[in-house]
Amino acid sequence: MTKDLPHEDHPDDDAGLYVISVAAELSGLHPQTLRQYDRLGLVSPDRTVGRNRRYSLRDIASLRMVQRLVGEGINHAGIKRIIELEAAMANMAVEVAKLRIEVDALLIENPPKTLELRKKSAVIIYKEEDFVEVLSAEGGADLILDMVGGLYLPRNLRALADDGRLVQIAFLQGPKVEVNFAQLMTRRLTITGSTLRPQSELAKARIAEDLLTHVWPLLEAGKVAPVMDSEFPLDQASQAHARMESSGHIGKIVLKVA
Repeated sequence: MTKDLPHEDHPDDDAGLYVISVAAELSGLHPQTLRQYDRLGLVSPDRTVGRNRRYSLRDIASLRMVQRLVGEGINHAGIKRIIELEAAMANMAVEVAKLRIEVDALLIENPPKTLELRKKSAVIIYKEEDFVEVLSAEGGADLILDMVGGLYLPRNLRALADDGRLVQIAFLQGPKVEVNFAQLMTRRLTITGSTLRPQSELAKARIAEDLLTHVWPLLEAGKVAPVMDSEFPLDQASQAHARMESSGHIGKIVLKVA
């Protein structure tokens, strides 16, 4: 049914190991559908010398995604474009991972001014201080992660250092606002964004693996931790909600189950 697996704990995601009947069973599709998707260029597996198809785990994940998109009413041309964009994003993720290694090494040798700022003041209470003025006085922030959007977007741009980056992960105040984009050119700023929901199952699985590999050890070692405000027993959930609705908290409000 399959070729001999390499002597590893897990086979390579891109290794063509599975014959069409196995791929059909794992993807929940008929073998004829897999042949059609191959002819259309949607999911084209490796071929043996005898021209037999051999599907990889990545191919099977793509088959599942194609079937889901078909169920959502997207035509084959649209699905093909989505797959091409997914592949481009995957390649970009590899380059970003390489860049992170280089940046981490650089930060150890030359900590940016924003890290020095954190040593002086752990937080900026935005209700009491203008974070734009505070950050600007220290040279600006190299990176801002924002989920508010709205009127905060132009303020965030002003708070960035030259060559800084703004990453949007939500728009609680709305996604539409007037912004002077000239500063993006003159100060070489970057605006980007990300959200998890529309990403493929394969992309989400990779993110989960990256979290386990790179973030969880930092949490376990206590090097990274969320800002905590308060903790309530479960039977005081109403008080926890009242605390949250008061907007007087800074950090996470936790309900203790046991």
